Amino acid sequence: MAYSIEELRQLYPGEEMRQRILELSALGTLMGDSIVVPKYKISPSLHEPIAFTHAGNQLVRSLGSSRSVNWGELRVAVFIRLFHDELFVDPVETNFESIRKGLSSEIKARKVQYPYIFGRELYDKAFDEIGNESLRALDAPQTQKFLTGTPAGIFQLGETVVGPWGALKSLEYRSVPPTRSPRLYHCEKPGCLRAHRIELSTSDSRIKEVTHRLHKKLGSKAPSDWTRFLGEQHSVLSGSYDDHRSGGIIAFLGECFTQEELVAVACSAFSDRQLAFREVCFSQGISVRDANALLENKTKQEVMQLLLLLKDSDIVSSADKAVLAGAVKVPNGEVRVTRLNKSNAGAFDTRLECSWLGVRVATLNPAYPMRRLHRLVAEVYSETPVKKRLEWKIRNLAGETFDQKLRHYLSKEDTRKAIIELFLTGPDVFDSAARGVALTSTANEEDGALAERISWKLGFPAVTPDVGVGVLRSRVQDMREVTPSTFRSSDDEERLRGRSVHVFVELEKSLDSALCFSAWLTKFDHWSTHPRFTYSHVEARQFMAAALTEQAARSGKEISYDASGVNTLFPLIAGFGLLASNLEEVSAVRDEELRPVDDVPPMFRYSTLVKFGYPHKVPFLNFSEDSRATLLSELRSIARVLSEGKVLGIRNALEHHREEFPDCTDVLACLDAIEKYCDIVEGFGLIPITFRMVSYERDSSGRARYTYEDHAGRALSIPVYSPVILTGQPEFSKDQILVPGVRIADSDLRPRFSFGVTSPYTEMWTDWPRHRAVGLLKEALDTGADRDNADVSATESA
Repeated sequence: MAYSIEELRQLYPGEEMRQRILELSALGTLMGDSIVVPKYKISPSLHEPIAFTHAGNQLVRSLGSSRSVNWGELRVAVFIRLFHDELFVDPVETNFESIRKGLSSEIKARKVQYPYIFGRELYDKAFDEIGNESLRALDAPQTQKFLTGTPAGIFQLGETVVGPWGALKSLEYRSVPPTRSPRLYHCEKPGCLRAHRIELSTSDSRIKEVTHRLHKKLGSKAPSDWTRFLGEQHSVLSGSYDDHRSGGIIAFLGECFTQEELVAVACSAFSDRQLAFREVCFSQGISVRDANALLENKTKQEVMQLLLLLKDSDIVSSADKAVLAGAVKVPNGEVRVTRLNKSNAGAFDTRLECSWLGVRVATLNPAYPMRRLHRLVAEVYSETPVKKRLEWKIRNLAGETFDQKLRHYLSKEDTRKAIIELFLTGPDVFDSAARGVALTSTANEEDGALAERISWKLGFPAVTPDVGVGVLRSRVQDMREVTPSTFRSSDDEERLRGRSVHVFVELEKSLDSALCFSAWLTKFDHWSTHPRFTYSHVEARQFMAAALTEQAARSGKEISYDASGVNTLFPLIAGFGLLASNLEEVSAVRDEELRPVDDVPPMFRYSTLVKFGYPHKVPFLNFSEDSRATLLSELRSIARVLSEGKVLGIRNALEHHREEFPDCTDVLACLDAIEKYCDIVEGFGLIPITFRMVSYERDSSGRARYTYEDHAGRALSIPVYSPVILTGQPEFSKDQILVPGVRIADSDLRPRFSFGVTSPYTEMWTDWPRHRAVGLLKEALDTGADRDNADVSATESA
């Protein structure tokens, strides 16, 4: 008899019963979607603990006529199927722990295997060992050979998490099912950002025959509405509607932390007595007398599986503490996200992110952070005494009710200022707010730092440190204050020398920053590298040093640039002229720098609706004609302004204590020249400057405009409407580097970049992605991946 969802709700009214059925389904999927060794035989430990319902017993007996399969294979096949019209397995009498223990033994014996997909180990092995002829799929012997020597895969369904420790019971219900089609390679298309799948195969087993017969037998009966019935409970338990959770916790641990960092996170968890991590491990047969001794020499996958015994919130809290304590070193400006397995999940499209401010569950919808802030205010001020304080504070705002006034306040006030005024006014409201966003380690932090961390937890963008020329301008002003206009004494000279040291040190740093960025901006192919449009000063300096040293040699100048940054004032100043000359030479042969046709995403090759923004490999050639002319002029003016201001001579005279002290007029002219340099690089954008989005407008025709401000309040408005599409740039809402002086050809769009850093995370993803030439196979790949590979974000396509 087929049951409707309403009838199933009546038959199984209790949540505990439904969860037990879900756990049966989870265990069956973990068995059925595994990869078994050749000639694998079902262990009695996997089928003897199963108790069937009356319908299940009848089905097993009806399938038992064939002598080609044994009793265990019949029972496991029915167990994996679990239900059709009726439920086949008894959720009360079946011994879950015994099944889990039996599966655990098979996993540890490597008879039952799962590929380790949450990291790049298999990806790199596929690049090194799998030929193009096998990229679509590996047969069973090839799969066994490929998995030999690789880490045990980690997956979790329901409460059962599988991995190198076997099958263990977690405190958290999760839905990360095993797969036999992991993402293992990028094709030769430079636009390929989403790795392609390779189908792995399990060894032949007689259970396949039973499964085929089972499907055939049940095919004549109408099924009950089990999927919808169990799906309701599954969605709630797995956190699909909880914006504090993300289904990507396993990918987050595997792809965002090194083995040493995960050990630090585990140590943090063991040190928190409230988590009772030792007891949790002991309940799964893992004795922990000394956490350091247990974790010593453990693999990354072993540490991951141990952490997954905890609830998601406890893992996040432990990672938070490790980051804030410096045990996990996340540099300022870095935001760690998964790379290989994109992990956005749930109704709110959430994903886990880690920065120097800690770990958070972020949502990709920019509207949700404000909703979270509103909810947090409502929760913190739910009690009458504190609510009255807030009512008094917003009493004069527009609106008839408290909620209307609160919405008006939050819609107008700067979010960080609102956080300080709402949550940092006393220990009562702060403690409540800290609990609401799971804020940890708040002792002795200033209000600004606490507000920034609360803002980060809510999902707002982190404030990225500004580079710019602000410090240099400040140093110049300090020196100007001690530079007399006419009279000069020995005390004046000493004060001047003291201030000049700071000015010229900062000038060298600024010139290095501007020269590296200018070379990288104009010469480096930002689109074909990964991560795209991400500026790393260390990498940019290496690129600049190689490019300008070669240009100097071609120009007959004996100038060499050091890739580690040991460059003095003279070569730094001369570098801008060398760069301008190089760009002029490239412009003369611009057709030679066109990108190969096959490297352009198909949507731009076969459509006249949109235009590719990066037809040339050299970015300078993709700029508008007026932008190119102005940029060359500005590069040359830097060297001219600093030369006319005698900057090099003044620096040498003040630094080397020569007998002839420079004239005050010359010193002031030097300072004027440095300030003119600041105006040039800051005004045009030849030095990295942080811009933050302050507003977004969109009309009924879909025309959008974003407005940004830098640290000095300079506004820059960017209309998005254009036939030209710039793929792979940072999200519009993020803090980013903008170049005000450059327009992309045939558009009003500007180059935009994320800040890059160097860390264990970036080192882990060095040489990523590894594109491979797959020849004719590319035409047989998923055609639906074209848009993913073009990487047109929703905001950009708007």
